[in-house]
Amino acid sequence: MAKRPAKVWRICVVGVGMAVYQAAYFAAIAESGIALATVVTMGATPVLTALGGRFLLNERLSRVGLIALAAALAGLTLLTGGGPAEGAAAGVAWSLLSALGYAAVTLYSRRHNGDPETTAVGGFVVGAVCLAPFALAGGILPEFTPASAATLLFLGAVPTALAYALFFRSLTALPAATVSVISLGEAVGAAMIGVVLFGERLTLLAWSGCVLLLAAVVVLTVHGQR
Repeated sequence: MAKRPAKVWRICVVGVGMAVYQAAYFAAIAESGIALATVVTMGATPVLTALGGRFLLNERLSRVGLIALAAALAGLTLLTGGGPAEGAAAGVAWSLLSALGYAAVTLYSRRHNGDPETTAVGGFVVGAVCLAPFALAGGILPEFTPASAATLLFLGAVPTALAYALFFRSLTALPAATVSVISLGEAVGAAMIGVVLFGERLTLLAWSGCVLLLAAVVVLTVHGQR
Protein backbone atom coordinates (compact mmCIF):
# COMPACT_ATOMS: atom_id res chain seq x y z
CA MET A 1 0.00 0.00 0.00
CA ALA A 2 2.91 2.33 0.62
CA LYS A 3 3.80 2.20 -3.07
CA ARG A 4 0.42 3.51 -4.24
CA PRO A 5 0.83 7.13 -3.01
CA ALA A 6 4.29 7.25 -4.60
CA LYS A 7 2.86 5.92 -7.88
CA VAL A 8 0.04 8.48 -7.84
CA TRP A 9 2.56 11.24 -7.13
CA ARG A 10 4.73 10.15 -10.09
CA ILE A 11 1.72 10.15 -12.41
CA CYS A 12 0.76 13.64 -11.22
CA VAL A 13 4.28 14.94 -11.87
CA VAL A 14 4.26 13.44 -15.37
CA GLY A 15 0.79 14.85 -16.06
CA VAL A 16 1.76 18.38 -15.04
CA GLY A 17 4.88 18.13 -17.21
CA MET A 18 2.76 17.00 -20.17
CA ALA A 19 0.40 19.95 -19.68
CA VAL A 20 3.33 22.37 -19.61
CA TYR A 21 5.10 21.18 -22.74
CA GLN A 22 1.93 20.70 -24.79
CA ALA A 23 0.58 24.16 -23.94
CA ALA A 24 3.98 25.80 -24.45
CA TYR A 25 4.41 24.13 -27.85
CA PHE A 26 1.09 25.39 -29.19
CA ALA A 27 1.85 28.83 -27.76
CA ALA A 28 5.13 28.75 -29.70
CA ILE A 29 3.28 27.86 -32.89
CA ALA A 30 0.88 30.76 -32.34
CA GLU A 31 3.80 33.16 -31.89
CA SER A 32 6.24 32.07 -34.57
CA GLY A 33 4.68 29.40 -36.78
CA ILE A 34 5.06 25.64 -37.06
CA ALA A 35 8.53 25.48 -38.64
CA LEU A 36 10.45 27.52 -36.08
CA ALA A 37 8.50 26.07 -33.13
CA THR A 38 9.18 22.53 -34.34
CA VAL A 39 12.88 23.10 -35.00
CA VAL A 40 13.55 24.70 -31.62
CA THR A 41 11.34 22.37 -29.57
CA MET A 42 12.36 19.08 -31.16
CA GLY A 43 15.96 20.20 -31.55
CA ALA A 44 16.42 21.42 -27.98
CA THR A 45 14.67 18.42 -26.39
CA PRO A 46 17.34 15.74 -27.07
CA VAL A 47 20.12 18.18 -26.15
CA LEU A 48 18.48 19.02 -22.81
CA THR A 49 17.71 15.33 -22.27
CA ALA A 50 21.31 14.33 -22.98
CA LEU A 51 22.61 16.97 -20.56
CA GLY A 52 20.10 15.97 -17.90
CA GLY A 53 20.85 12.29 -18.39
CA ARG A 54 24.56 12.95 -17.97
CA PHE A 55 24.33 15.02 -14.79
CA LEU A 56 21.18 13.63 -13.16
CA LEU A 57 21.18 9.96 -14.19
CA ASN A 58 24.88 9.45 -14.90
CA GLU A 59 24.07 8.31 -18.44
CA ARG A 60 26.72 9.06 -21.01
CA LEU A 61 25.91 9.44 -24.69
CA SER A 62 28.48 7.41 -26.62
CA ARG A 63 30.46 8.73 -29.57
CA VAL A 64 27.99 7.03 -31.89
CA GLY A 65 25.17 8.68 -29.99
CA LEU A 66 26.75 12.13 -30.26
CA ILE A 67 27.23 11.72 -34.03
CA ALA A 68 23.64 10.51 -34.39
CA LEU A 69 22.39 13.46 -32.33
CA ALA A 70 24.26 15.94 -34.55
CA ALA A 71 22.93 14.24 -37.69
CA ALA A 72 19.38 14.22 -36.32
CA LEU A 73 19.49 17.94 -35.47
CA ALA A 74 20.87 18.77 -38.92
CA GLY A 75 18.21 16.62 -40.55
CA LEU A 76 15.46 18.21 -38.50
CA THR A 77 16.60 21.69 -39.52
CA LEU A 78 16.69 20.73 -43.20
CA LEU A 79 13.33 18.99 -43.05
CA THR A 80 11.41 21.78 -41.39
CA GLY A 81 13.32 24.62 -43.04
CA GLY A 82 13.08 26.62 -39.84
CA GLY A 83 13.96 30.27 -40.31
CA PRO A 84 13.21 33.70 -38.84
CA ALA A 85 9.58 34.60 -38.42
CA GLU A 86 7.44 37.23 -36.79
CA GLY A 87 7.29 36.72 -33.07
CA ALA A 88 10.50 34.68 -33.25
CA ALA A 89 11.78 35.72 -29.82
CA ALA A 90 8.54 34.85 -28.02
CA GLY A 91 8.18 31.69 -30.09
CA VAL A 92 11.69 30.54 -29.21
CA ALA A 93 11.02 31.20 -25.50
CA TRP A 94 7.84 29.11 -25.56
CA SER A 95 9.61 26.42 -27.59
CA LEU A 96 12.44 26.19 -25.06
CA LEU A 97 9.92 25.90 -22.24
CA SER A 98 8.20 23.10 -24.13
CA ALA A 99 11.52 21.34 -24.73
CA LEU A 100 12.44 21.71 -21.06
CA GLY A 101 9.10 20.22 -20.00
CA TYR A 102 9.44 17.31 -22.42
CA ALA A 103 13.01 16.62 -21.33
CA ALA A 104 11.97 16.76 -17.67
CA VAL A 105 9.16 14.23 -18.25
CA THR A 106 11.56 11.97 -20.15
CA LEU A 107 14.24 12.08 -17.45
CA TYR A 108 11.74 11.69 -14.62
CA SER A 109 10.11 8.71 -16.32
CA ARG A 110 13.49 7.15 -17.00
CA ARG A 111 14.42 7.45 -13.34
CA HIS A 112 11.06 6.11 -12.10
CA ASN A 113 10.31 3.57 -14.82
CA GLY A 114 7.32 1.82 -13.33
CA ASP A 115 4.16 0.88 -15.26
CA PRO A 116 4.44 2.57 -18.70
CA GLU A 117 0.78 2.12 -19.68
CA THR A 118 -0.55 3.47 -16.40
CA THR A 119 1.89 6.37 -16.54
CA ALA A 120 0.80 7.30 -20.06
CA VAL A 121 -2.95 7.15 -19.43
CA GLY A 122 -2.76 8.65 -15.95
CA GLY A 123 -0.41 11.39 -17.09
CA PHE A 124 -2.78 12.51 -19.83
CA VAL A 125 -5.74 12.49 -17.46
CA VAL A 126 -3.84 14.76 -15.09
CA GLY A 127 -2.69 16.93 -17.99
CA ALA A 128 -6.25 17.25 -19.27
CA VAL A 129 -7.47 18.29 -15.82
CA CYS A 130 -4.73 20.94 -15.66
CA LEU A 131 -5.62 22.40 -19.06
CA ALA A 132 -9.42 22.07 -18.84
CA PRO A 133 -9.96 25.41 -16.98
CA PHE A 134 -8.07 27.27 -19.72
CA ALA A 135 -10.08 25.52 -22.42
CA LEU A 136 -13.34 26.40 -20.68
CA ALA A 137 -12.27 30.01 -20.16
CA GLY A 138 -11.22 30.35 -23.79
CA GLY A 139 -14.31 28.65 -25.16
CA ILE A 140 -12.29 26.27 -27.32
CA LEU A 141 -14.06 23.03 -26.46
CA PRO A 142 -15.11 21.15 -29.63
CA GLU A 143 -18.76 20.87 -30.62
CA PHE A 144 -19.97 17.40 -29.70
CA THR A 145 -21.09 15.34 -32.71
CA PRO A 146 -20.65 11.62 -33.49
CA ALA A 147 -17.86 12.52 -35.94
CA SER A 148 -16.00 14.77 -33.47
CA ALA A 149 -16.43 12.19 -30.69
CA ALA A 150 -15.00 9.44 -32.92
CA THR A 151 -12.10 11.70 -33.94
CA LEU A 152 -11.29 12.62 -30.35
CA LEU A 153 -11.52 8.97 -29.29
CA PHE A 154 -9.10 7.93 -32.04
CA LEU A 155 -6.67 10.78 -31.30
CA GLY A 156 -6.76 10.01 -27.60
CA ALA A 157 -6.36 6.25 -27.95
CA VAL A 158 -3.90 5.69 -30.81
CA PRO A 159 -1.50 8.61 -31.47
CA THR A 160 -1.64 9.72 -27.84
CA ALA A 161 -2.19 6.99 -25.22
CA LEU A 162 -0.71 4.12 -27.25
CA ALA A 163 2.20 6.19 -28.57
CA TYR A 164 3.15 7.49 -25.14
CA ALA A 165 2.76 4.04 -23.57
CA LEU A 166 5.34 2.79 -26.08
CA PHE A 167 7.50 5.84 -25.39
CA PHE A 168 7.49 5.20 -21.63
CA ARG A 169 8.08 1.49 -22.28
CA SER A 170 11.22 2.34 -24.26
CA LEU A 171 12.51 4.35 -21.29
CA THR A 172 12.63 1.14 -19.26
CA ALA A 173 15.27 -0.27 -21.62
CA LEU A 174 17.18 2.60 -23.26
CA PRO A 175 18.96 5.72 -21.99
CA ALA A 176 16.84 8.86 -21.95
CA ALA A 177 18.95 10.68 -24.56
CA THR A 178 18.78 7.73 -26.97
CA VAL A 179 15.00 7.57 -26.72
CA SER A 180 14.76 11.32 -27.20
CA VAL A 181 16.82 11.26 -30.40
CA ILE A 182 14.98 8.24 -31.82
CA SER A 183 11.66 9.98 -31.21
CA LEU A 184 12.76 12.71 -33.62
CA GLY A 185 11.75 10.23 -36.30
CA GLU A 186 8.19 11.47 -35.81
CA ALA A 187 9.13 14.52 -37.88
CA VAL A 188 9.84 12.20 -40.82
CA GLY A 189 6.56 10.39 -40.22
CA ALA A 190 4.67 13.67 -40.26
CA ALA A 191 6.38 14.70 -43.50
CA MET A 192 5.51 11.38 -45.16
CA ILE A 193 1.88 11.67 -44.10
CA GLY A 194 1.80 15.14 -45.65
CA VAL A 195 3.20 13.80 -48.91
CA VAL A 196 1.05 10.66 -49.16
CA LEU A 197 -2.28 11.86 -47.77
CA PHE A 198 -2.30 15.59 -48.49
CA GLY A 199 -0.26 15.84 -51.68
CA GLU A 200 2.40 18.07 -50.15
CA ARG A 201 5.77 18.33 -51.87
CA LEU A 202 9.15 18.30 -50.18
CA THR A 203 12.18 20.15 -51.45
CA LEU A 204 15.49 18.42 -52.06
CA LEU A 205 16.79 19.83 -48.76
CA ALA A 206 13.75 18.47 -46.94
CA TRP A 207 14.28 15.02 -48.43
CA SER A 208 17.93 15.22 -47.38
CA GLY A 209 16.74 16.03 -43.86
CA CYS A 210 14.48 12.97 -43.89
CA VAL A 211 17.43 10.76 -44.88
CA LEU A 212 19.64 12.20 -42.13
CA LEU A 213 16.96 11.79 -39.50
CA LEU A 214 16.17 8.22 -40.51
CA ALA A 215 19.87 7.36 -40.60
CA ALA A 216 20.30 8.70 -37.06
CA VAL A 217 17.29 6.71 -35.84
CA VAL A 218 18.49 3.48 -37.50
CA VAL A 219 22.04 3.88 -36.19
CA LEU A 220 20.85 4.52 -32.63
CA THR A 221 18.38 1.63 -32.78
CA VAL A 222 21.02 -0.85 -33.98
CA HIS A 223 23.59 0.55 -31.55
CA GLY A 224 21.10 0.27 -28.68
CA GLN A 225 20.38 -3.37 -29.49
CA ARG A 226 24.09 -4.12 -29.39
